[in-house]
Amino acid sequence: MNRSQRKLLILLFVFLCVTTIIFNHDQCQLCSNITTIYKHIWIEQALKQIPTCIPDDRPRQRALLYTLQEWTHFAQKYNIRYWIAYKTLVGYVQRHALLPHDSDIDLLIMAQDTAQLFQFSHLNFSSIYEFRIHPEWYIVEETKRSYFHSEGIHFIAPNARFINRKDSIHLNIWPMYDYHPDQTRMKNNSEAMLTQYDKNSKWKSTPKEWTFPLEKCLFSGIKVWCPAHPEKLVANIYGPISVNISSTECINGSWTNFVEHKTTKKTTIMNNQNMSTTQMTKAQTTAIRLNDDDDLIEKALEHIPICTPKDRPRQRNLLTMLQAWSHLAEQHRIPYWISYGTLVG
Repeated sequence: MNRSQRKLLILLFVFLCVTTIIFNHDQCQLCSNITTIYKHIWIEQALKQIPTCIPDDRPRQRALLYTLQEWTHFAQKYNIRYWIAYKTLVGYVQRHALLPHDSDIDLLIMAQDTAQLFQFSHLNFSSIYEFRIHPEWYIVEETKRSYFHSEGIHFIAPNARFINRKDSIHLNIWPMYDYHPDQTRMKNNSEAMLTQYDKNSKWKSTPKEWTFPLEKCLFSGIKVWCPAHPEKLVANIYGPISVNISSTECINGSWTNFVEHKTTKKTTIMNNQNMSTTQMTKAQTTAIRLNDDDDLIEKALEHIPICTPKDRPRQRNLLTMLQAWSHLAEQHRIPYWISYGTLVG
């Protein structure tokens, strides 16, 4: 092989290498684009199954789902362990989808994992999305944290937020602790527990096995991570009734808590009956108290004696289930009455 042939062979080899690189890059880009389009189609199909009540619902729902999808890409790329939680988890349990009235997405991470996320908060990875971590995330009590408005930190309870600047939508990233913040870490428990905020910003502990191992699940057409026993967690935070029934309904063109709606309706009826001021005040007070089932149950428990350590949890569970049943029976107009030992009580 002479010098000219060798030179030609080298040039041909270089040409083939460059062509292969360009082809593979274009092929990867094409595959990526096809995958993105495919995922968008899934979201649009999922949106058709989510009801609307007000004109702003569909744009908000779409923005939330696209933001969640972007988060899943971000979390997968940087190996961030998370799972859906709170009202987002309620939506998954009730309908495997976004709650139609929800205004944000809730996620949980182990609190100690927050430190590893700081490196990502400075990334300029998108012109639309940004990742913000609270500078005082290591402070457990939210009341002891501060706002940092100049740094774009307009929150104190979540440890971080994944923000969609374009649509003013965000994902709250809440902390989960492997100990109870009000107890010493050295306290021995017979069962591994995890602790998070409940709906009233108080600590709520649940068995670790309810959360781990995490499982992949489909939420409005988006693959996300879910806890091992989502129904148990929803029932524990929001009550057993929330596993099957939403507390918010579309009434007269607006999303309304049906308990509040019933209270307003009762008040209107009482007004029409020209009740006296004293009677009205008493009725309103009673109606307001009915809004918080948990408080009613706790007050009732104060008058029930106990004998063994297991009595109070059992009593609380029984009353909670009875309260859930009463809501269900009232909503679906199911006639019933208490009997036997319950009637004796």
